[in-house]
Amino acid sequence: MAMLSNSDLLRRVPLFSRLTVAQAEAISNAVVKRRFKRGEALVEQGQKSDALYLLLTGRARVTAADSRGREVILATLGQGDYLGEMSIIDNEPHSATVRAEVQTDVLTLGRAEFTRCLSENAAMSLVVMRGLVKRLPCWSRPKPMPRASSSSPARCRAKTWPRPSVPRARWSAAS
Repeated sequence: MAMLSNSDLLRRVPLFSRLTVAQAEAISNAVVKRRFKRGEALVEQGQKSDALYLLLTGRARVTAADSRGREVILATLGQGDYLGEMSIIDNEPHSATVRAEVQTDVLTLGRAEFTRCLSENAAMSLVVMRGLVKRLPCWSRPKPMPRASSSSPARCRAKTWPRPSVPRARWSAAS
């Protein structure tokens, strides 16, 4: 089986799937393939980095420390998921730690290239915005109004987690 080019790998990740061949080629030279061993941290809560991570294979666990210092599992990421976009956008430290649960292969894309890609591709910008909104914790979103026929109050459907010790505005999976 032939080895896939960086451009082909990029276009297999949902975030980049709508890029044209030319757009994918333009950023494919800027991505770096990297392999993380089981237990190795991709990013650490409270640390800064200048890269977007695109999971090609493997699985990674997103955790954050709650107000008592306990590790709270926020999410599990797999093939096609990405992380680090919030830190690239706002230049703030990561709000969570992400560790490889198994050997995990990623493509990393630097801040300048990611920013250029967003400015040149409205569809990709929209995908990133939708991803950010989905990662907002349940308690930071307005609660839906209860239905008139319902005798119990409306509840958030998302699983609620103890709040991590990072500011509310910065808490989302892996960014």
